[in-house]
Amino acid sequence: AGQTAINITGRQGGAAAVQLLRGMVLGSFGFATFMLMVSGLLDRMAIAPTYALASAGALGVHGLTLTVIRRVS
Repeated sequence: AGQTAINITGRQGGAAAVQLLRGMVLGSFGFATFMLMVSGLLDRMAIAPTYALASAGALGVHGLTLTVIRRVS
């Protein structure tokens, strides 16, 4: 993330780097949701349903994050 932000700053300026880092931080909530759901469900369910539910959970968190961001901005 840091190297990408440095490259973006040099090419497109600081505002673009801020947008990049903000997107990466907000996207990490969905990733964390996915990983937590996989770790919690994998020992109870088969692989396919676990990953399907974790993917749905991550998409839900991304949707909520997008909704919050649109209201704040």
